[in-house]
Amino acid sequence: MEKTIINKIKSLVDIYQYTPQAKPAHKEEWRKSIEELKRSLDSNSFKDSKWLIKGNEVGSIGQGWLSKEEIANLSTNKKAFTEFLNIWLGFSKETLNTEIKKDSFDEAFKKGEVFQNRHPALLHRIAYALFPDMFCNTLTDGSLNDLLELLSIKEEFDNQYGKGASWYAKSYYLRGILNELKADIGDYSWHLYDWLKNRRDLKDAFTNGNKAIILYGVPGTGKTYMAQNTIKALIHEEHPEMKTEDIEHSKYYNVVQFHPNYTYEDFIGGISPVLDKTAHNISYEYKDGVFSEICKKALEDKNKNFYLLIDEINRADLSAVFGELLYALEYRDKPIHLGNSEETFVVPSNVCIIGTMNNLDKSLVNFDLALRRRFRFKKLEVNLNSLYDILPAIYTPETIERYITVCSQLNSALAKGLKLDAEYQIGQAYFGKIKEFESVKDKKISAISKRALQKVWEFYIEPLITEEYLGVQAIYTEVPKTLTQEKNKFIDQIE
Repeated sequence: MEKTIINKIKSLVDIYQYTPQAKPAHKEEWRKSIEELKRSLDSNSFKDSKWLIKGNEVGSIGQGWLSKEEIANLSTNKKAFTEFLNIWLGFSKETLNTEIKKDSFDEAFKKGEVFQNRHPALLHRIAYALFPDMFCNTLTDGSLNDLLELLSIKEEFDNQYGKGASWYAKSYYLRGILNELKADIGDYSWHLYDWLKNRRDLKDAFTNGNKAIILYGVPGTGKTYMAQNTIKALIHEEHPEMKTEDIEHSKYYNVVQFHPNYTYEDFIGGISPVLDKTAHNISYEYKDGVFSEICKKALEDKNKNFYLLIDEINRADLSAVFGELLYALEYRDKPIHLGNSEETFVVPSNVCIIGTMNNLDKSLVNFDLALRRRFRFKKLEVNLNSLYDILPAIYTPETIERYITVCSQLNSALAKGLKLDAEYQIGQAYFGKIKEFESVKDKKISAISKRALQKVWEFYIEPLITEEYLGVQAIYTEVPKTLTQEKNKFIDQIE
């Protein structure tokens, strides 16, 4: 059974596009760092410890992080934390194996004078740091439980450890399987979870909906990237024999980008001129559009799904481009007559459409009501924490955390200082461009250079704000002044 599980997960990670780098947590130095943490509890250096930041080399913690009061209390009352560390420092890999099924690891770390809450994610991060080859960096119990279900191995786990088993048992069980797959790069369970969760949402649209979904959000949230990887993964599921590099060139996958001049004839089909070079004549014939072509392929192979990615879908005149498809998209497999062809046209039920759009480029209002109800819509929010994944090869985790804070402050300033709607945020991909302006040699950078900050502002952030978000408002008297102030904050506050 274990081998079957490993092969099943391997088929998923083979198509997995993100290849995480080995974390420093996968080194014996982390055990030493825990001991240093314990010693720092008796000195003033504890307030500067890497453990008192939300993200470090071990993992990032969002909600549930220590409050300012708890951090202050920890500097004067360290008993609970010290006892907890003593328990863990007393384990070896061998003795840990006998304790995994118990739920008593955190007994010394209870709600009391120092901590207002139990903070399980923090405790899990410490456990992972001490035993990085035995636990996962998916730190919350809910996320880890969801990951087991996404991998379809929850039932096997429950049979072995019981339904009420702790995070430690789940993490230990999954890490053993992942070790079989990618032992050379360490743990990547969180990235696998994030990827599978997003893919599940899209797959559900193709199972229970009209098989048409729009990913929308502000620029830089990774809409096209997610759509591409999801389609490749779904095709790989149906065609496990197909090589990853061959999927995007297969008949099951097609990509088109809409633009203002994109027409019904481009998408569905129409009369096109054909030049006869020999006779120097021009003739006219009917030519299928990209959607007609994929529909005809799907009719020939009804047992497999065919996928069309429409990038920047809202940049075209959608009602004109889709035409009669308003009916055919909802009533799959029912023939309709096209205005410029005598043949009937069918949208097969095995044709799946993913569109992407920046909702600030043109509002969702651009979709008329008749067209909107043919699609499911999924909003992608700005996720600045993904900078931990985009920038780890260049900056230390502490540096990335400071950068995330500055980026978050800029996004807040767009709504306040520049009086833009709260929806006008800058996506993480724009902030991630800063890596283009850093020169990395032998070690990671502990401080972002002002030059890099100035360049990412000049080439990416300011054009987005002034051209796309502000438009003509950018020439108002107070706007340039406010924008300069925000630029200075963005560049100077990193130090």
